[in-house]
Amino acid sequence: MNGTWCYFRATFALLLHPCMKTLTFISNSLSILLYPMLMPVYAMLLLVAAVSYKGAALSSAYIWLLLGGTLLLTCIIPFSVILLMIRQGQLRDAYIDNKDLRLVPYIYSIAATIAWCLFLWRVMKMPAVVTLMVSGATLALVIVTVINRWWKISAHLSCMGALCGAVAGYSWYTGSFNLWLLPTLLFVALLLMYARIFLKAHTPMQTVCGFLLGLLLTFAPAVAYELW
Repeated sequence: MNGTWCYFRATFALLLHPCMKTLTFISNSLSILLYPMLMPVYAMLLLVAAVSYKGAALSSAYIWLLLGGTLLLTCIIPFSVILLMIRQGQLRDAYIDNKDLRLVPYIYSIAATIAWCLFLWRVMKMPAVVTLMVSGATLALVIVTVINRWWKISAHLSCMGALCGAVAGYSWYTGSFNLWLLPTLLFVALLLMYARIFLKAHTPMQTVCGFLLGLLLTFAPAVAYELW
């Protein structure tokens, strides 16, 4: 009986192996494409698309400055710190699976995100509601940094939640709702949640809490600004 069970278990594992490799590849790809430091760039791309769709004229210089400044401040600078720490042997990879090693990269990310807020407010002259939502996302990053001292809440899902919250908040503020964009982002968030759990990077609760934290802290400022 035990021999038969071992045979069936080995056969099942053999059949499942190619599928597991595919799921691992997809999960890793999603984790890279939806890396936290890329989310602000995606957010600005969506904002430019939304403004252009409404017929507002944005110069090419303004768009390139906005996207370039966002990429530099929220991605290139903080990621350079991570690469330097990897080169020095302080980190194993860019995912920083060990929560105890996240403090220094997170502090640099917070500083860079604050600089990005100032850049949007003072240089790009963004509307107050956009600056407030970005400030909410920055606050979410601060809270994630604090929580990570004791519990490995998901930064991937926090940033994904912030992106969803920003889209929902902008839709609330402008009174326009795209029937496809937000549902698509929520579906992508579910895929990312599954990917992070599948890779054993986080527990389900860590992904859900991260997502809700980012979502609420970016959506709430837009609602508060509109109501007050």
